[in-house]
Amino acid sequence: MVFRLAFLLVLLFVPAVSASPLTLPELEARVPLGLEVLKASEELAAAHLALEAVRERSGAWFFAELSARGVNEPLSRSGSSQVEGYSSYSLRVGTRLPLFGSWHKERIAEAEARLAELEALRRFYYVKRANLTALRKAWVSLWTARRRMEVLNGFLALEGRFIPVMEARASQGFLLESDLMEMKSWFLLARREAAASKAVEDAALGVIRRSAGILNPLPLDLDVGVPPMKPVSLSCDEALRIAREFSGELKAMRDAADLRSSLVGHRARGQYDSYLQGGFQITKESPGRYGEEAFVSLSFAFPEGEPKAASLEASAEIRRLNALEAEMSAHRMGLESYLAEGSSKFRYALAQGEFSLARLKAALEALRTARLRHGAIPGDTAERLLRAHLDVMNSALALIDAEGTGAQYHAELLEVLEDPGIPSQAPGQVWAVTPMALHAEGERLISLWFSGLSSFKAPSNGTGTYDRDVAANRSKPSADTVPLGAYMWGGDGLLKGGLHVLEEANALGITALRVSFTSQGVREILKNQGARNNLIEALRRASDMGIKIELCLGDPWWITPEGRPHLVSLVSSLRDLPFEGLHLDLEPDQLEAVTPGNRVKYLRETLESVRAAACASPWRVSMAIHPRYLEGEFLPETLGLLKVSGVQDVTCMIYVSNPLAAAERMERLVRAAGAVGLSMAVSVERGGPPDESFYPLGRMGLFSGVLPKLKERLAGSVSGIWIQSLEDLLSMPEGGGPR
Repeated sequence: MVFRLAFLLVLLFVPAVSASPLTLPELEARVPLGLEVLKASEELAAAHLALEAVRERSGAWFFAELSARGVNEPLSRSGSSQVEGYSSYSLRVGTRLPLFGSWHKERIAEAEARLAELEALRRFYYVKRANLTALRKAWVSLWTARRRMEVLNGFLALEGRFIPVMEARASQGFLLESDLMEMKSWFLLARREAAASKAVEDAALGVIRRSAGILNPLPLDLDVGVPPMKPVSLSCDEALRIAREFSGELKAMRDAADLRSSLVGHRARGQYDSYLQGGFQITKESPGRYGEEAFVSLSFAFPEGEPKAASLEASAEIRRLNALEAEMSAHRMGLESYLAEGSSKFRYALAQGEFSLARLKAALEALRTARLRHGAIPGDTAERLLRAHLDVMNSALALIDAEGTGAQYHAELLEVLEDPGIPSQAPGQVWAVTPMALHAEGERLISLWFSGLSSFKAPSNGTGTYDRDVAANRSKPSADTVPLGAYMWGGDGLLKGGLHVLEEANALGITALRVSFTSQGVREILKNQGARNNLIEALRRASDMGIKIELCLGDPWWITPEGRPHLVSLVSSLRDLPFEGLHLDLEPDQLEAVTPGNRVKYLRETLESVRAAACASPWRVSMAIHPRYLEGEFLPETLGLLKVSGVQDVTCMIYVSNPLAAAERMERLVRAAGAVGLSMAVSVERGGPPDESFYPLGRMGLFSGVLPKLKERLAGSVSGIWIQSLEDLLSMPEGGGPR
């Protein structure tokens, strides 16, 4: 049983709350710190210690007995005989072994302690699984609520544009007052739904805190994207078999049933006491001398009703065993019905999602028609246009709710099926798939609606006009228009004439490199003419190949006021080299002084260093940024600082190995950034976590699966995709497949 305690200790050794936004996998790793799970694990540890204590008390007992005795006896039988007194002292030591009934009693005590441990283990399995599911469902609720808020806020943004027009039309007699009141109620409806979504968000955050054991009162910094839950890809029969075989609770119940079965015999034979004792005794009599003796004894003690008690105890244990077997059968049936019901609900959610997606497409087409009519025909087309927007909003909310419901059911299925012993794939009919199958198309359609919201212009003539629907009528940019670049950290090789890396990059279709040099390499560029000439030749060769090379600088010390002059001096000293651009990879979170409470301060310092370097740079300037700074409370500050920084492009580091989640987050950032040009960085780092790096996919999986998906989804939205890094990309195995 020691391994179980070690397992619990490993569970408790989880990382502290990260300074970066927490992802769902990171929160799942913290589930053992949830208060309910901690309580259950402590109860399990206590039950195990109690079992060990019972085992330590079993077996041989050592005893020691010290006694004193005084006697006054007559020397003879005559009445006048003199009375003489004497005393004796004795010490007995030895061993007592339980036999027969006593041995069975010890086995009963040990079995009862083990049963208590198994019950605690069942509760631990249940609580941990329930907390993990609650965490996932809360994450889904949070994700759904925030997506709903985006849609609702988009619709509410139309209020100030439409309602004044409608009020003017009503005052002129072109619109009934009842119709005006109804239109105003649509925005009240949106506000009500937004308030409900905020309440759901607050409740979900509370569940996340409790499930993950996050007790500090600071606001949670969460990377809320597509819930990264693995697909369910098992046949019905396989799913049921696995649920029965690998259920931790069922295994604990089977172990308990085996114990109960063995207890029947122990109960029948354990209703009396029996011991074998043996030892050594030393006696001192006064007057007299020392004496010694060895002894062995066998003792029995029976209650008066022992035969009947034995029969009753055995019968009671049989009843307990029958009850446990009935509970096991009920648990198995519960698993079967849970899986069957979950499968049906899951399929319902998918069907609802398909229906909602079709409704959204129809609503967008109706909106496109209403826009065109409104731009060309005077009259009540503005009212019809607003109603079309309402239909799009309702259809988008229905689709989001359907996806959220499907993800909730998905989490419930994983509660039963997700186990370390369950194989990742099984043959047979696919029983269920990821509920995110429709998500990409839905997000694309909602993004089309968002892109059209900004094109409406309030009219001055009371009829309204609407710009032509650019998003619906223009052809979507080709994926080929998204350039591919890479970070290259081994720039020192170019100083030694190593140009083969440029040829390898060119063969992979890379058209831009951000090259970084070590401090020694920078000194070589400044002081060694040979190294400088080799670099210039490398830049020329790269240009001939169609590869643009940017100078990449990334020491976090340059963020600080003390380090900023050194950055400016370095840029000035390298300004005569024919780089295509300057890229500043300055990450404030790499500074030890940065905490969640002072990030805004160091964000300002970072952008000030970027602004200073841009003033000294002869090249176009780009910078890398963590996506958190284009989200939430940081967004207004970041956008304001970027406007005066001199930066032409901002690369967002989206290190997520789920292409769908990465593209979705990038699209949100593009919408939030407005006029700021954005590009995207993805990771293929060899040592990166599997949920961040695409390295395990191999080059085939990257170039045939991931990158085409990202380019197609983000064409027209981003200025390029950057791979982190070229060295890791070149070391990737060829094998792999699309994610």
